[in-house]
Amino acid sequence: MKKYFNKEMCASCKGACCKEMGCVYLPSDFECLEFEYLKNLLNQGKISISGQPFNGFCSDDWSYLLYLRARNVSSPIVDLFSKGGPCINLTEIGCSIADINKRPALGLTVEPCKVGGPCHQHYTNDFSWLEYNDVLKQLSEYYSNKSFLEVLVTQAKDMNLRIIEKLKNKEELFNFEKFYYKWYREIMLGKPYYEIEEIKYLLNP
Repeated sequence: MKKYFNKEMCASCKGACCKEMGCVYLPSDFECLEFEYLKNLLNQGKISISGQPFNGFCSDDWSYLLYLRARNVSSPIVDLFSKGGPCINLTEIGCSIADINKRPALGLTVEPCKVGGPCHQHYTNDFSWLEYNDVLKQLSEYYSNKSFLEVLVTQAKDMNLRIIEKLKNKEELFNFEKFYYKWYREIMLGKPYYEIEEIKYLLNP
């Protein structure tokens, strides 16, 4: 996977994308993906369990793919429908992770091309986190002390109310909030939820 890095442009930009949302990791960023190892990482306060909702393969279903991302400032460990950035690693002089090879992989697939953005994302999701969704689900339940579906639905509802409040106040939505809102209104309301394990063969045959 090609990595893109332009220190001068990003310094001029002052991390516009980093202020919107922390970058997503790939499984290959970690030397181990077992429960205890990941729990220790999450306890360090720099990574959140996050993910992406999507409608399934009919018009009447939806599911949720878990992954890890750089934690956003003031965000919880289980942050399924995030309020967004700034990324906890963003400082006045750039990313606090000095070694670019240790930064979240998807952040390095963004090619800096314009100060203030938008920049060009070269990565297409290959669903590489599918294999590890079970352990991430276990960790979500461990930290929330609730079933994964309960956490998912509760956070989705909170997200929807938060966005409605922003709309009432005529505040501009981030792009990811526009996606969340559209997804919530069109898919979640009245549509059945499928565990990722039930449909993962459709995602990654």
